[in-house]
Amino acid sequence: MEAEKKSEETPEKGAPAVKAKESGETFVEAFKQNLMGILIIARTDIIAHLKSPRMAILMVIFIFTVLSGAYFFAGMAADYTEAQPPEFLVWTYIVNLDDDTYPDDMLVITTDTTGKSIGDVTISLFHLNGTLYEKETTDEVGRTIFYDIDPQSYLNSHKGDYVEMYRPVITTEKQMYQFLSEMELYVQTQVADLDEDNVADDVAILVLNERLEPVPGATVSGGFDQDEESTNAYGLYREYNLLKDNYEYEITWNEVVAVDEAEILNDDMDIENLLNLQGPDDVLMQTAGLFIVMIVPIMAIGISFDTISREKISKSVVFLLSRPIGKRSIAAGKFIGSLTALAIPLTVISLVGVGIISMKTSESPSGGFVAGFLVITIVFTAIFVLLQQIFSTLAKTTGNAIMAGISIWLFFYIFFGLIILLINQLVGNQFLSTEYYELSNKLTLFSPTGTYGFLMVLISPTAGDTPIGITSWAPALSFTLGFVILFILSMELFRKRPYL
Repeated sequence: MEAEKKSEETPEKGAPAVKAKESGETFVEAFKQNLMGILIIARTDIIAHLKSPRMAILMVIFIFTVLSGAYFFAGMAADYTEAQPPEFLVWTYIVNLDDDTYPDDMLVITTDTTGKSIGDVTISLFHLNGTLYEKETTDEVGRTIFYDIDPQSYLNSHKGDYVEMYRPVITTEKQMYQFLSEMELYVQTQVADLDEDNVADDVAILVLNERLEPVPGATVSGGFDQDEESTNAYGLYREYNLLKDNYEYEITWNEVVAVDEAEILNDDMDIENLLNLQGPDDVLMQTAGLFIVMIVPIMAIGISFDTISREKISKSVVFLLSRPIGKRSIAAGKFIGSLTALAIPLTVISLVGVGIISMKTSESPSGGFVAGFLVITIVFTAIFVLLQQIFSTLAKTTGNAIMAGISIWLFFYIFFGLIILLINQLVGNQFLSTEYYELSNKLTLFSPTGTYGFLMVLISPTAGDTPIGITSWAPALSFTLGFVILFILSMELFRKRPYL
């Protein structure tokens, strides 16, 4: 009897284990079914998207924009030559030091960009036909003199490895005769790259008195800002970052007035200086920053605007809901299908663009930078696909869905920057101040377009500086959180919508 009792109790003790096993098997089966359903929906959507005329049109736009942009920027990078900032400045003054009839002598002064004398600079004086007249070396105070020079001549200067070539001395005898009268103020103006930004858009003026000594404290007015300023302790006045134009300067000292002018031939606003493309990595970053952020959201809108709304309108959503899978799985399959359909041609065309950059610049972008660019761009695409899928889920018509997508693209691409500017004004931050940049960069983390730009800068081998006001990990965290939040939101919205 006891044996029978024990045998009857055994199944009861084992019952929870059996139920747990059955529950585990049920969970595994459900997971497999949902995974299979996701893959089937994704595969169906990928094929449908890749075959659609809409995708063909979007790809033509993408190819034309991105590849032509890569070709254009790569050509600029191939032609780029880095300007060499002057290691010294050469000043030439026509004077009369040998007391003959004409002021046909030349005082040469060599200084650094602050006006401090630099000696031991070799000065070679040539006739315009290339004949060498004379060669001198500046003394310890940076001066040397050439007597009875020809009015049609030029000079070359060098010290160490730095050479300044073909500096005209004077052009006509008429100009020389203009110095016949006794001068009380000698002024020379020249344009150079004084701030070492690779653009010769700065002006330097060296002022000498009648004894050919530097004049500190001379008043200089005119130029770009029109304010009155003074020469420094070496008799030098400097003005930086002028725009292309002719500028007139008035120099006053002891009631003696002299006028000179300078012409700026290129400035920071020239496109080659704005972009400053020095290699294939710069080309790739500029192409991404100017074209990818504009075209990829449009492609995401064009592919995903009717992902859900089309199913609702055609009533095919009923067929999807009849499958033995959850609503979240359906939404996930739709998302993966749209993203993959975009990611495949985007990756291929981007790699073709990298090939064009390599061909034009004779140098390939860094492999790690290319890989990072592709990953970041695909995540950027995923964010806009999710946004559009959300609109497609909520909208009653495909027209409403596409209008919502275009609106959010315009908001992040254009209006978000204006909002940041307005917020800075409201809190009292001066335009382009440190506080302005700090707040702007923090607010930009809420924009996928701006965060994409931050990430490209951070992974670029040629840039790599963390934007002021934020930490280096903030853009990656913002990007990741944005993707995760939108993914969960798109799944939950689809799950809660009534379709039947």
